[in-house]
Amino acid sequence: MASKFDVVKFDGTGNFGLWQTRVKDLLAQQGLSKTLSDQKPEKVDDDKWEEMTAQACATIRLCVSDQIMYHVMEETSPKKIWDKLEGKFMSKTLTNKLFLKQKLFGLKMQEGSDLATHINVFNQLVADLLKVEVKVDDGDGAIILLCSLPSSYEHLVTTLTVGKTEISLAEVVVALLSHDQMKKHNAAGDSTSECLHVKDDQVVGDKKSRSKKKKGPRCYECGDWRHMRRNCPVLKKDSGSVSVASASRRSDSNSDGDLLTISSEESCEAWSLDSGSSFLATPKREFFILYRGEQWWFSTLG
Repeated sequence: MASKFDVVKFDGTGNFGLWQTRVKDLLAQQGLSKTLSDQKPEKVDDDKWEEMTAQACATIRLCVSDQIMYHVMEETSPKKIWDKLEGKFMSKTLTNKLFLKQKLFGLKMQEGSDLATHINVFNQLVADLLKVEVKVDDGDGAIILLCSLPSSYEHLVTTLTVGKTEISLAEVVVALLSHDQMKKHNAAGDSTSECLHVKDDQVVGDKKSRSKKKKGPRCYECGDWRHMRRNCPVLKKDSGSVSVASASRRSDSNSDGDLLTISSEESCEAWSLDSGSSFLATPKREFFILYRGEQWWFSTLG
């Protein structure tokens, strides 16, 4: 049993050539395509032929809109209906041929438009010209299609034409569609890479933000995160004398290094060293005996 499919009703404004082809396919699926010739086959009896022509007329009329139906509603022959519609919407007059040629030669693709859609429009015009008995030569069709492309395809056009005396339309269409698919694939790849890169940055940013989270109040006397300066045990222990505070080793990954600081309310003649410190400070410049390069050399007094 043949499957069913719908044909969009022709309303006089769409592509008549495309509609005509689909109706022909529908009639062939129903076994009625022979009725368009208006000649009864010898093996078909009169009653069967009459039934077939009536069914073909009904099929064609069901594929047109109401305003088009008025032009063919009284016809009883599939061929007469077909010829009447063809003469009205696909006439072979010189005016119609000139109109279709102007559309074909003036066809231009806008920059950024879809290439596949542009090629479909081109093929439609070539098919419409063929229906009015105007055949476009294969080589001429290839050149017309290449000339209709925007400037962004200039390099591809040069590649397809340089050093050649002939070129086929099929060759041009295959090259253009392959080029278009490659461009879309590359664009999709760039977009994916960019998204992954942004996602990676966000993850790194989240790690950084987590690493910067504070563990609590920080003591500016000893550098500990567990208490504030006013509660510092080092400050209370050494109150009124030399206060030596060594910054504790920090577990924070953003630490720039440990620090040994020496503050004094009275005169200080001694160094306090800590193997965990990477920076030493003293208010006594005379402690240093030599400056070489970017380093001060000092004596250990006391």
